[in-house]
Amino acid sequence: MTEAPKIRILTAAALACGIAVAQPLNAGSAEWVSAADETSGSAVSFGAVSDSGTFPIASGVVLPERAGLPEGTAPTGRMISQTVPEDAEQGGDGGVKTGNKPSTFNYRINPYVRYNKLENGAEIMDYSVFLMAPVKWFGLFEGAFVYEGPVVRDQDLTDIGGGKDTGYADPVIRAPMIFKPFQTGKFNWIPVFIQEFTLPWGSGELGGDTLVMSPGGGFVISSNPRWFLAAIQFYDFDLSKSSGAADVNRVRMRYFVQYMVSPKHRIYVMPEFQASFDFEADEDSFWIAPEIGKVIKPIQGSSAGFVVYAKPGYGIANESNSFEREWSLEVGVRWMWDEFPLGG
Repeated sequence: MTEAPKIRILTAAALACGIAVAQPLNAGSAEWVSAADETSGSAVSFGAVSDSGTFPIASGVVLPERAGLPEGTAPTGRMISQTVPEDAEQGGDGGVKTGNKPSTFNYRINPYVRYNKLENGAEIMDYSVFLMAPVKWFGLFEGAFVYEGPVVRDQDLTDIGGGKDTGYADPVIRAPMIFKPFQTGKFNWIPVFIQEFTLPWGSGELGGDTLVMSPGGGFVISSNPRWFLAAIQFYDFDLSKSSGAADVNRVRMRYFVQYMVSPKHRIYVMPEFQASFDFEADEDSFWIAPEIGKVIKPIQGSSAGFVVYAKPGYGIANESNSFEREWSLEVGVRWMWDEFPLGG
């Protein structure tokens, strides 16, 4: 073979390799098997290491020292299929779960304390718990059953001529769900459907005496491993109530963006905006709350993930002397499991 055809063949091969390396991985990523682990079949993931964390970058060559391979080993060039963890695939948590993403469901226990100072001077301290159990149907639907509510509520209405009460308040049961075939698009747009009920189980003056139904839904967008955006809306109306209880007819909206500030240290921020439009009382309410948290331990199968967070909140242009929040502070922890924690 003459020199010219050889040069053309080598040039074409080099361009082909360059194109292969430049192509990003899709959701079905891959991993190299190290030479040392060839017989056992175990694998070592590869990716790019940067300030943004370690993420898969290419379907071709990657330097061993950048791939996290054991020292002294090298890739064999054989590739096997890999299932990317959900939050690395969908984006938004920097490769770890924080418990905030509406389209992610796992076993979760989230005790928290929230102090509310109302515009009329009233004070409420809630000691609450959030419980979640995931469910799946026919391989098409994923969702969860959720219980959330104050186990103990301390309420002080002395500034508005009332008294002090301690007991338990009305809890909420919730059933969020996603339809997996709807997960589509380069931005990973995921519709979320939610059915919520507020149960009239509160004690004494702490109960609302009204069964409230709240159908809702929204979407989650996560095109990058470090952030996600969510928008959720509910319509609340009363199904049944006591004779003296007020009618319920309102719309609630929640919009929030989570950003993993430091994937290395697993620190995130999540500013949230809430709006409520009460058509019966003809009142509007607006509120912002920037949550700051840290993933102390990521989820690993049946091994629990652990998150701590703080969430201050501030009312925006709410009417004075109303029962709307002037400011609030929530502090809590989350334990999460991808697998049932009491399994064998």
